[in-house]
Amino acid sequence: MKNFIYRFLGSFPSKNGQKSLDRLLVRLSHGGINFKISSHQDESGNYLVAEAEVDGNFIITSGKDLLELDRNIKDAIFTAYQVPRFYCDDKLITSPLVKKEMEFNYATR
Repeated sequence: MKNFIYRFLGSFPSKNGQKSLDRLLVRLSHGGINFKISSHQDESGNYLVAEAEVDGNFIITSGKDLLELDRNIKDAIFTAYQVPRFYCDDKLITSPLVKKEMEFNYATR
């Protein structure tokens, strides 16, 4: 019930919500948040993990591919800054993950 109330209240504008969003936007405009991305494997398969340290706090999330990881990173950032759902717009956070084309060159000797 408690989670329902928080989700419901997060659907409306509030002063604290705007303050949280403003704090996040200031952080993003002053160097952004750098994530270390690594690949892991367990019994369920391969997945990617993203980790960042921001002001002594850690943001950690995962995804099965780059697209899912990108969405989860944005969600984790909004969550870490306590931005209510009403203010969460993925377009506010730019990401190099889905735009960047990667090329790998494997060779042997």
